Amino acid sequence: MTDCKQRLLDELEKDDWTRVDIINSDMGMWIDEAWKIRSTRERWATELYIGFVVDPVWDAPRSPEQAVRRIIAIPILPGKETTNINEIASIEMPKQFASKLMPFVYALNFYRRTQCVDV
Repeated sequence: MTDCKQRLLDELEKDDWTRVDIINSDMGMWIDEAWKIRSTRERWATELYIGFVVDPVWDAPRSPEQAVRRIIAIPILPGKETTNINEIASIEMPKQFASKLMPFVYALNFYRRTQCVDV
C-alpha cells in the first residue's frame, strides 16, 4: 500500500497538487488515513481530502494500511459516524489501482476547474 500511496502522491504533484496534511486520528474505524491536498495552480485555494477507506467487514485488529479497500476523494472530511459522503472520485483497491490512477487524478483536476473558490 505504501507504494500505491507514493505513486498517487507523485501523480498529484505532477498535476500541481500538494499534500498539506496527513490526518490519522479521530476519524473512526472506517478510514485508515486522510490527506488534505491543495491546488498549487489555477484555483490555487481549492482543497480536498484523499481518504484511504478500510474494508467495512474487517473486524480483527489491524496494522496501519492493512485492509484498505478504497481510495476516495471528497470535498469535506466527514465525522466518525458519517455514512453519506460526496465522492469526487474513487479507486477500488488493489485491483483497480493501476488502471484507475490517472482517471482519478483527472477527476480531481476537473473538480478543481469547476469549483468556485472564495478566498
